[in-house]
Amino acid sequence: MPVIDESTIRYLNYLVKSYEGLTKLLAATRQRVRHINPEMTPENDDLVQRLEKLKGRLGRQIGKQLVYWPLWSEWLEKVPGIGPAYAGRLIFFHYYRMEPVCQKCGGDLRKAEGGMHCAACGQTAAGDGILSYRIGRRHFPKVSSWWHFMGMHVVDGKKPKRAKGQRADWSTPGRTLCHLIGQQFVKTPGHYRDFYDLRRARREKTHPDASKGHRHNMAAHETAKLFLAHLWHVARVLDGKEPTRPYAHTVMGHTQFIAPFYFEP
Repeated sequence: MPVIDESTIRYLNYLVKSYEGLTKLLAATRQRVRHINPEMTPENDDLVQRLEKLKGRLGRQIGKQLVYWPLWSEWLEKVPGIGPAYAGRLIFFHYYRMEPVCQKCGGDLRKAEGGMHCAACGQTAAGDGILSYRIGRRHFPKVSSWWHFMGMHVVDGKKPKRAKGQRADWSTPGRTLCHLIGQQFVKTPGHYRDFYDLRRARREKTHPDASKGHRHNMAAHETAKLFLAHLWHVARVLDGKEPTRPYAHTVMGHTQFIAPFYFEP
């Protein structure tokens, strides 16, 4: 198995961030094409086509980089609807964080009033130019902590919303990614699409007064949450750790367990 060193992790982060930026640029360019000339379409615009090809090349580069992570080669690569771009972001969310460091003393930078402040020397990062980062490791001992980090937890039976003017205690990009993955499963035949169909049928019985769109979103959310639980479980197995059962099993007495699809340990 190839060695995952710091340069390998940084290069994956570079590729994934570049892919995200290119995706946003492509979406904005498509909108501009539609407004420039009603007779033009993004499909026959030369710039859009060039950006699409570049996006495809970048996605293939991410796929080549992902061979360093067993989570990709042993599982994610086999899951319909999860391509290299989604997999690269998921792997980074699950394993790593980029922690800003003080360029003067190397201490940790923390957000505070007035900008970034060093926890060691007290200096601000103002005027230091581009921030430097060290790679930190994330640890999710329970699936509930992984759900919470990705914004898929519930509070009083509902998915929490960020209060205006306050910082969320979950990853907003992570929640957005989960939403996109849930919608992707709806469009992709496979076990996760089958699970979505079952949950949507159940929501038609439990929420008969809800709109079709609401029931669709609930089922897609539950499907994405199941996928996250499977990712956490597979990662624990591949990392040589024992997967613990969730709160619903250990405390509430639930017995149903859906093993990760497409995984043969």
